[in-house]
Amino acid sequence: MNKPIDLRLLIVEDDPNDAELEIAELEANGFHCQWDRVETREAYLEGLTRTDYDLILSDYTLPAFDGLTALGLLSQQKQEIPFILVSGTVGEEFAINSLKAGATDYVLKERISRLAPVVHRALEEHRERQERKQAQQQLLSVNARFRAIVETANDAIITTDSMGIVQDWNPAAKQVFGYSAKEMEGRTVTCILPERYRNDRYHNLRELISDCEQERVGNTMELTGIRKDGTEFPMDLSLASWTDSEEIYYTAIIRDITERKQVEESLRQHNLELEQFNKMATGRELRMIELKQEINALCRELGREAPYA
Repeated sequence: MNKPIDLRLLIVEDDPNDAELEIAELEANGFHCQWDRVETREAYLEGLTRTDYDLILSDYTLPAFDGLTALGLLSQQKQEIPFILVSGTVGEEFAINSLKAGATDYVLKERISRLAPVVHRALEEHRERQERKQAQQQLLSVNARFRAIVETANDAIITTDSMGIVQDWNPAAKQVFGYSAKEMEGRTVTCILPERYRNDRYHNLRELISDCEQERVGNTMELTGIRKDGTEFPMDLSLASWTDSEEIYYTAIIRDITERKQVEESLRQHNLELEQFNKMATGRELRMIELKQEINALCRELGREAPYA
């Protein structure tokens, strides 16, 4: 036996017997109801502010109130609660107007057996809407955090489509290459590579962007970049690919490594100098040993004691 579904219910109904029939129908079909009945505007608004309801059932016509007014007040309160109209008689115009006004569904009192399936569907649709809304909010939050990272990053971050057309160009990219984001709108990213690479190593960036080899994606490559003013510089490039709506995109993180290369060259020069110095020092030591040996030999020839061990 399935566990009853807990349901917090607000019933807008002036006839207590009709309200009890609705509750009996729901509880006979797997619901455990906690419910309040109201029949005036004031009591209805008080109920909305006092209790967090799962569902509202409302009669279409009441002596001092009506269902469409109740639906409008719910909208004004900015509360997203499934709202089902229940009426003794209904025509096509009523049904159309109710759904246009935002009602989840409607049920005829003479066909009260439809109530439980309609409530089940309304609750399920509401749950799905809330999940989609939550997912959208999470996506917006993730996008906002990503945008904040991209906008404040020290490295150039560039996104292109599969053909190499620039889709995103962060402020650091302008600092590195000299082009503004507006200047790069609709342009291919080939402009950041020297001409000799475009025609030879990375023709149209087919290897680097569109037909990017798997071993390059996710790894860091060292390339030569070119700025807007034509000056060339060494750069590290890390590439990642991702898919959105079946379209492949590439995001490149680029770092100007000019200073690092200068430091590396300085270290290389110092190492060369040290190596030359060591060679010279070693040469001097060998020459001293040879001189000592020659002096010892001369002393022996003269019958003297050799001065060096």
